[in-house]
Amino acid sequence: DTTVVFVHFLDNLLKSLADKEALGVRIYILNQFPLLRLDELRKAFLRDWLDKKSTKLPVSFELPIMRQLINFAYVAICELMGPVKADHLLSQAIKSSEEMAKQMEIPMHDFL
Repeated sequence: DTTVVFVHFLDNLLKSLADKEALGVRIYILNQFPLLRLDELRKAFLRDWLDKKSTKLPVSFELPIMRQLINFAYVAICELMGPVKADHLLSQAIKSSEEMAKQMEIPMHDFL
């Protein structure tokens, strides 16, 4: 399932940050919620996951939404740490999720 790979990927990206930076990225994403074309239920599940109240997302998300969320995270990391560090961390997160994506036959580049 694409959403499972997405959660693994974004979670790895957030775990690569210090707690303070990860919190900043989560807050940045939450502040972008008005831009997401999602129903309130999906927003609530996503909010709970970003707030670490759940470890997975119980519903599927469309690929454009997942791309948008990854983009929000990338922009936040760029603002916090600069684009070179953001590119490096994004690359590491991709590498750490590639095996799972390959097993599920989901190309990682679909998320970018």
